Amino acid sequence: MGYFESYREDDRRLLTGLAFAFAVPILMAYGAAGFVYGHLEMLTPLGFISLHGASAWLAAMASLSLAIFTVRGLFVSPQHRPRTRSLQIKLLLLAAIATLCALIFSAFQSSRTNAFTGPGIAPRSEWLLLPLPYVWRWLLPLSRDFMGSALFLVGGVVVVFSVALDRSKVRGAWMPVGAVVPLLVAFAYLGSAAYDYAAARGLGALHDTVAMQAFAANPGRNNVRTFISLWTAITCLTTVPTLCSLAARFIRTKNRKS
Repeated sequence: MGYFESYREDDRRLLTGLAFAFAVPILMAYGAAGFVYGHLEMLTPLGFISLHGASAWLAAMASLSLAIFTVRGLFVSPQHRPRTRSLQIKLLLLAAIATLCALIFSAFQSSRTNAFTGPGIAPRSEWLLLPLPYVWRWLLPLSRDFMGSALFLVGGVVVVFSVALDRSKVRGAWMPVGAVVPLLVAFAYLGSAAYDYAAARGLGALHDTVAMQAFAANPGRNNVRTFISLWTAITCLTTVPTLCSLAARFIRTKNRKS
């Protein structure tokens, strides 16, 4: 019997609902950032690429389309599923076309032409960076070099511990990895976001001239990179309860069968 086949139908439905519920605010925030800042970072098979102007707006449109697609899937009654399925197909098609156009426009922009460029609605806005403007001072120690090494070391220890448990045939051996590693990644990105935010504005004892000049020249690009770091951390933090719930239910199901 496969890993997911051992779950009851209601368990699978709950976990799927949790994953979708976490995805909606992330997709909406990412889409809003594209329109507000006029810049976005997109992950492709070749790595991250920077989008700006129309390409960022199209990527934002794709993200918002996926958010609406997810919401419609979560809150639809059985009798309305055929109509909702048709709308969801249209939303997926819109997201795919917008993403393809964003990549094409990005190629034009990377060739140093002025086509498809434009500013964001409010590139200096900070509301998408909340609560960073109020907590950056407490998060700044996470950006220190020794903290990065310490987090990496703790992650390595947790992985080795889980490998040892797995070889000993302990149920839920990889649960520590699912619970701890996302937290460590979140701490690292929170430190990065706090440093980028404070350094660009010359806050506290930071006097990073390069960061301040880059922010003055292009605040939208700086803010969206800070946004990506912040929301990567938020994403990692929201995966922890999902992964822990997955592991706990798996262990409980196995215990019932044994």
